[in-house]
Amino acid sequence: MRTAVRSAITAAVMAGALLAPAAGPYAAAPPKPASVPCVSEVEQVQVGAGAVAELTMSSKGPKAVVHGVAPIDTWSETLDRARPKGSDAFFLRIANPSGAKPVFEWRTQGGSDVPVGKASFPALPKGCTLDYEVVEERSRAPAPSG
Repeated sequence: MRTAVRSAITAAVMAGALLAPAAGPYAAAPPKPASVPCVSEVEQVQVGAGAVAELTMSSKGPKAVVHGVAPIDTWSETLDRARPKGSDAFFLRIANPSGAKPVFEWRTQGGSDVPVGKASFPALPKGCTLDYEVVEERSRAPAPSG
């Protein structure tokens, strides 16, 4: 009788082990989370003329997506390190696009006497680095007179 009871208990334990999820040191490791992308949070900047710029910073550098805010607006313009200057319709540019601290600059209304708006790009997430050599833009010295 003991043998029959032991056999029944052994069969029940083995069936439970097969049906229950693995646990303990031999359990399969949980899947690793995907690597965290090195892209900052989006920072929105109102640039006037019914437009907004969405600024991000990634390992590849700064990116500004400028578009209309009205639902009927379908235009957009993207600036980045490779294309830091916008169209001639507005003054849009990324100053110091390959530098450590690029700045988005704009002037959407008025003439040349209207000041240029400026906004810094958001910082990279902690632990991220730039994938390119940092080259700071040099300011242009005024031409010598005379």
